[in-house]
Amino acid sequence: MSELPTIPSLRNSSEYASLFERLREAVELAGQQACFVEKKARIEDEYEAWENTFFGLHTSTTNRKLQFYKIAQEAFPEINLGTCDGFLNVVLSHLPAVGQSIEVPSSNSRGRVVRREITTRLGVLFTIRIDGGALVSHEFFD
Repeated sequence: MSELPTIPSLRNSSEYASLFERLREAVELAGQQACFVEKKARIEDEYEAWENTFFGLHTSTTNRKLQFYKIAQEAFPEINLGTCDGFLNVVLSHLPAVGQSIEVPSSNSRGRVVRREITTRLGVLFTIRIDGGALVSHEFFD
């Protein structure tokens, strides 16, 4: 059996710091900043423990950021982080952005991404306007 590649830690990247900065902004907008420092420490501990698991060591950067999203959402259930554009843009930074033209997976056509959201299964649901006007949805799992 060949060894699986180990992806460099998200915790050692600039995106990790950016995730916390955007999370802090979302928390402040929601008026929840009093508990941020305590919850940030809990998120860091829980994320580090997850990232050191077999799956955490051998998965994509996108999956690592989706797991961070899940842990952060559980820490701040009073805030819908899926509607916080700055935070969501960092989490989904390796995926097609809103407005970007892409090949539509279910057909031989192109379209523009009009919406992205994270599902409860940690997939990314894209809503795409196909050239010609129709809307289609596609849930992506990395």
